[in-house]
Amino acid sequence: MRQDKTRGFLVVVSILSMCGVPAAMAAEVGQQPSKPQATPANPTMTATQSATVSPLEGTTWPVTVTPDELATRKGEKPFADTLMFKDGKVTMSACVKMGFAPSTYTTAPAGAGWSLWTQQTSKDQGQTTWQATLTGETIKGTMVWKKSDGSLLHYAFEGKKITS
Repeated sequence: MRQDKTRGFLVVVSILSMCGVPAAMAAEVGQQPSKPQATPANPTMTATQSATVSPLEGTTWPVTVTPDELATRKGEKPFADTLMFKDGKVTMSACVKMGFAPSTYTTAPAGAGWSLWTQQTSKDQGQTTWQATLTGETIKGTMVWKKSDGSLLHYAFEGKKITS
Protein backbone atom coordinates (compact mmCIF):
# COMPACT_ATOMS: atom_id res chain seq x y z
CA MET A 1 0.00 0.00 0.00
CA ARG A 2 2.80 2.43 0.95
CA GLN A 3 4.57 1.72 -2.35
CA ASP A 4 1.37 2.60 -4.28
CA LYS A 5 1.10 5.92 -2.40
CA THR A 6 4.76 6.72 -3.09
CA ARG A 7 4.38 5.85 -6.78
CA GLY A 8 1.23 8.03 -7.00
CA PHE A 9 3.03 10.91 -5.30
CA LEU A 10 5.96 10.67 -7.71
CA VAL A 11 3.57 10.65 -10.68
CA VAL A 12 1.90 13.83 -9.42
CA VAL A 13 5.28 15.52 -8.83
CA SER A 14 6.44 14.52 -12.31
CA ILE A 15 3.28 15.92 -13.89
CA LEU A 16 3.66 19.17 -11.95
CA SER A 17 7.27 19.47 -13.09
CA MET A 18 6.27 18.91 -16.72
CA CYS A 19 3.58 21.58 -16.39
CA GLY A 20 6.14 24.20 -15.41
CA VAL A 21 5.64 24.30 -11.65
CA PRO A 22 8.29 26.64 -10.23
CA ALA A 23 11.69 25.17 -9.45
CA ALA A 24 11.36 26.02 -5.76
CA MET A 25 8.27 23.82 -5.48
CA ALA A 26 9.85 20.97 -7.41
CA ALA A 27 12.95 21.21 -5.21
CA GLU A 28 10.79 20.91 -2.08
CA VAL A 29 9.88 17.39 -3.10
CA GLY A 30 13.32 16.47 -4.40
CA GLN A 31 12.54 16.69 -8.10
CA GLN A 32 14.20 18.74 -10.79
CA PRO A 33 11.95 21.10 -12.76
CA SER A 34 11.55 20.32 -16.42
CA LYS A 35 13.55 22.35 -18.92
CA PRO A 36 12.38 23.49 -22.33
CA GLN A 37 13.54 21.26 -25.15
CA ALA A 38 13.94 21.80 -28.87
CA THR A 39 10.76 20.91 -30.74
CA PRO A 40 9.74 20.92 -34.40
CA ALA A 41 7.86 24.18 -33.70
CA ASN A 42 10.92 25.71 -32.01
CA PRO A 43 14.04 23.87 -33.24
CA THR A 44 16.45 26.49 -31.90
CA MET A 45 15.39 26.32 -28.24
CA THR A 46 17.96 24.60 -26.06
CA ALA A 47 17.69 23.22 -22.54
CA THR A 48 19.44 26.31 -21.14
CA GLN A 49 17.09 28.88 -22.69
CA SER A 50 14.12 30.13 -20.75
CA ALA A 51 10.60 29.19 -21.75
CA THR A 52 8.21 31.71 -23.28
CA VAL A 53 7.95 34.95 -21.32
CA SER A 54 4.77 35.16 -19.27
CA PRO A 55 1.91 37.15 -20.81
CA LEU A 56 1.76 39.00 -17.48
CA GLU A 57 5.34 40.24 -17.53
CA GLY A 58 5.44 44.02 -17.14
CA THR A 59 1.73 44.36 -16.28
CA THR A 60 0.04 45.94 -13.24
CA TRP A 61 -3.36 44.94 -11.84
CA PRO A 62 -5.08 46.99 -9.10
CA VAL A 63 -7.49 44.69 -7.23
CA THR A 64 -9.97 44.81 -4.39
CA VAL A 65 -9.44 41.96 -1.92
CA THR A 66 -12.60 41.01 0.01
CA PRO A 67 -12.71 38.63 2.99
CA ASP A 68 -15.32 35.89 3.04
CA GLU A 69 -18.01 35.84 5.74
CA LEU A 70 -15.94 33.90 8.28
CA ALA A 71 -12.90 36.17 7.86
CA THR A 72 -15.17 39.22 8.17
CA ARG A 73 -16.50 37.85 11.47
CA LYS A 74 -12.86 37.57 12.61
CA GLY A 75 -12.44 41.30 11.94
CA GLU A 76 -10.91 41.23 8.45
CA LYS A 77 -11.82 44.11 6.14
CA PRO A 78 -11.65 44.56 2.36
CA PHE A 79 -8.47 46.20 1.12
CA ALA A 80 -6.93 47.49 -2.08
CA ASP A 81 -3.84 45.81 -3.45
CA THR A 82 -1.85 45.98 -6.66
CA LEU A 83 -0.32 42.95 -8.36
CA MET A 84 2.83 43.89 -10.29
CA PHE A 85 4.55 41.37 -12.57
CA LYS A 86 8.22 42.05 -13.24
CA ASP A 87 11.32 39.93 -13.84
CA GLY A 88 9.37 36.68 -13.47
CA LYS A 89 8.01 37.60 -10.04
CA VAL A 90 4.79 39.08 -8.71
CA THR A 91 4.67 41.69 -5.97
CA MET A 92 1.51 42.54 -4.04
CA SER A 93 1.84 46.15 -2.83
CA ALA A 94 -0.25 45.80 0.36
CA CYS A 95 1.30 42.44 1.20
CA VAL A 96 4.87 43.74 0.88
CA LYS A 97 4.05 46.16 3.72
CA MET A 98 3.27 43.12 5.86
CA GLY A 99 6.54 41.39 5.03
CA PHE A 100 5.41 39.11 2.18
CA ALA A 101 8.23 38.74 -0.32
CA PRO A 102 7.73 38.91 -4.11
CA SER A 103 7.34 35.41 -5.53
CA THR A 104 7.69 33.47 -8.73
CA TYR A 105 4.39 32.59 -10.34
CA THR A 106 2.94 30.06 -12.73
CA THR A 107 0.64 30.83 -15.65
CA ALA A 108 -1.12 28.48 -18.02
CA PRO A 109 -3.60 28.98 -20.86
CA ALA A 110 -7.17 28.65 -19.57
CA GLY A 111 -9.95 28.95 -22.12
CA ALA A 112 -9.89 32.48 -23.56
CA GLY A 113 -7.43 33.67 -20.91
CA TRP A 114 -4.83 32.54 -18.42
CA SER A 115 -4.71 30.93 -15.00
CA LEU A 116 -2.31 32.22 -12.36
CA TRP A 117 -0.90 30.63 -9.20
CA THR A 118 1.62 31.89 -6.65
CA GLN A 119 2.53 31.57 -2.98
CA GLN A 120 4.13 34.26 -0.87
CA THR A 121 5.64 33.94 2.59
CA SER A 122 6.31 36.32 5.44
CA LYS A 123 8.52 35.54 8.41
CA ASP A 124 5.94 36.97 10.81
CA GLN A 125 2.62 36.73 8.92
CA GLY A 126 2.59 33.21 7.46
CA GLN A 127 1.84 32.30 3.86
CA THR A 128 -0.63 33.41 1.19
CA THR A 129 -1.71 31.38 -1.82
CA TRP A 130 -3.16 33.29 -4.76
CA GLN A 131 -5.10 31.67 -7.64
CA ALA A 132 -6.74 33.62 -10.43
CA THR A 133 -8.18 33.60 -13.90
CA LEU A 134 -7.27 36.43 -16.25
CA THR A 135 -9.53 37.16 -19.20
CA GLY A 136 -8.72 40.16 -21.36
CA GLU A 137 -8.19 43.08 -18.98
CA THR A 138 -9.91 41.41 -15.99
CA ILE A 139 -8.52 39.32 -13.12
CA LYS A 140 -10.64 37.36 -10.63
CA GLY A 141 -9.44 34.93 -8.03
CA THR A 142 -9.01 33.76 -4.48
CA MET A 143 -6.39 34.24 -1.82
CA VAL A 144 -5.98 31.99 1.20
CA TRP A 145 -3.90 33.33 4.07
CA LYS A 146 -2.45 30.72 6.41
CA LYS A 147 -1.41 32.82 9.37
CA SER A 148 1.60 31.97 11.53
CA ASP A 149 -0.73 30.54 14.19
CA GLY A 150 -2.14 28.08 11.63
CA SER A 151 -5.52 29.79 11.19
CA LEU A 152 -6.86 30.20 7.66
CA LEU A 153 -8.53 33.28 6.18
CA HIS A 154 -10.22 33.20 2.76
CA TYR A 155 -10.60 36.15 0.38
CA ALA A 156 -11.83 36.83 -3.14
CA PHE A 157 -10.24 39.48 -5.33
CA GLU A 158 -10.86 41.11 -8.67
CA GLY A 159 -9.65 44.02 -10.70
CA LYS A 160 -8.60 45.35 -14.09
CA LYS A 161 -5.22 45.69 -15.76
CA ILE A 162 -3.72 49.15 -15.98
CA THR A 163 -3.26 49.91 -19.66
CA SER A 164 -0.93 52.61 -20.87
